[in-house]
Amino acid sequence: MHSLLCAGVAAVVDQLTQPRFSAAVEAHLLEAVRPISELNEAVIAETKTRRPKGRREAEMKFEMIVGRHLRAGEIERALADCAALGPELIGAR
Repeated sequence: MHSLLCAGVAAVVDQLTQPRFSAAVEAHLLEAVRPISELNEAVIAETKTRRPKGRREAEMKFEMIVGRHLRAGEIERALADCAALGPELIGAR
């Protein structure tokens, strides 16, 4: 039983440490998400340390939805969500 558990843990660790995307895909994804990231940083800098409640909620929603697609390897859906949620982030300033 112990060796079976160890083998299972080793398999999970192996899956977690393997890259999900090729370097080219990862570079493309980072380039596509950069404007949203820069916008997020600009808004945070603008509002200093205190962000309105709506802004926090919009950021959490963005991170949850886009992050879920990225972790699943669904790059196209993540990019579509970036485009769809961008106006919501801008409006939540």
